[in-house]
Amino acid sequence: MAIFVIDEINSFLHPAAVKTLLRILQTQYYQHQYIISTHAPEVIGFSNPSTIHLVKRAGYESSVERLNLDEVGKFREVAEHLGVSMADVFAAERVVWVEGPTEELCFPYLYQQLVGPLPKGTIITSVAATGDFNSNKRDPAIVYEVYRRLSAAAATLVVSVAFSFDTEKLTDEEKAKMMRDSGGLLHFLPRRHLECYLVDPAAIAAFIVSKDAAATEIVGAESVEAKLKEKAAERPYHISEWNEDITEPLWLTHVDAANLIADVCKTLSEHRVTFSKRNDSLFLLKHILAHNPGRLTPLRDYVQSLVAAVAAA
Repeated sequence: MAIFVIDEINSFLHPAAVKTLLRILQTQYYQHQYIISTHAPEVIGFSNPSTIHLVKRAGYESSVERLNLDEVGKFREVAEHLGVSMADVFAAERVVWVEGPTEELCFPYLYQQLVGPLPKGTIITSVAATGDFNSNKRDPAIVYEVYRRLSAAAATLVVSVAFSFDTEKLTDEEKAKMMRDSGGLLHFLPRRHLECYLVDPAAIAAFIVSKDAAATEIVGAESVEAKLKEKAAERPYHISEWNEDITEPLWLTHVDAANLIADVCKTLSEHRVTFSKRNDSLFLLKHILAHNPGRLTPLRDYVQSLVAAVAAA
């Protein structure tokens, strides 16, 4: 066995190339020991290290601290199935795990625009698959523990963790069970999903026009509002809370807004515009922030509560 010391392995390499190189070392030359220095969290995530030493500088002196990863070992197999790694949260002190990539983009942006910069050491990042937390295939409590311990192992300081999931069609009993499984760490978005806060005719019209110049003369806030009301009264979007008012909070709490918005975009553009929850919700959020920020006050309050929860833990 040989010992190789590699300084800044990621220098001059694309992240994908770094990942490939590390996989080659781990699979084809696994009999050797590698000591790697890096400032890049993705290197730590890709290499799945057995030990990590953190070098700190105070004035003219440096200190070396070995981070304790022992407790993560027994959860590593589950973490791999979940598709998460230490690179997701490395160097964070407080972690808010959210529903998906849409919330990972929108929540921090909203907070920064309406509240201010996220507190130092706080990150908002998405879980790999929320179904893992409400699954019969594995104990949900273990899944929460994987994320909690993964966060703690990857951080240089003690980490506080919170989770935020969509309500969707979960019953009160199902939500209560998931909250118990999480040990009180789980929060539910008050409305069905993020897009329930983005049902704004002007924003939707602007999105359609941004994707289809031909719609400029025929699509506006009024035509979008009319189509929203028409669709909301029909299957599959009609629900008992509908009272012909698209600003009614109770209706917005339960409506399948993501698919409703997508349907309206497709219909008004004659199938030329496709709305993707993952790719396009941020456009709507930005437009509403610029033209009607008061509409987002309930969402702002919720995101603030998540940040406050990890700050207070």
